[in-house]
Amino acid sequence: EGRVKSIGKIVALMMPWHAPAYLERSWCMLELHTAIQLGTACELTILMPPKEEEQWTMSLMNGAGFEQIYTTLREASISSARASVPADQENILRLVDSGQGSHLF
Repeated sequence: EGRVKSIGKIVALMMPWHAPAYLERSWCMLELHTAIQLGTACELTILMPPKEEEQWTMSLMNGAGFEQIYTTLREASISSARASVPADQENILRLVDSGQGSHLF
């Protein structure tokens, strides 16, 4: 929390829009949760590359995008996310299990 708070900003790159790698990474999920918990003390910016944003917009216009976004967000889970270092994954899950963010995951 300390680093996120001291920086005061998080940028979440949602790519590909229909299955963002950001939501599959344990550290990213923890960062996102921390930014949400900090509220106005942390600026959260969600970005997509132009091509992804265009595809996302088109899918919203044809109606399929809402269901895909809902499914992606519903299935996002810290327990199924991964870290490149197994010890990091264990520590992140321990933080979540101890109460830091467990209600969001």
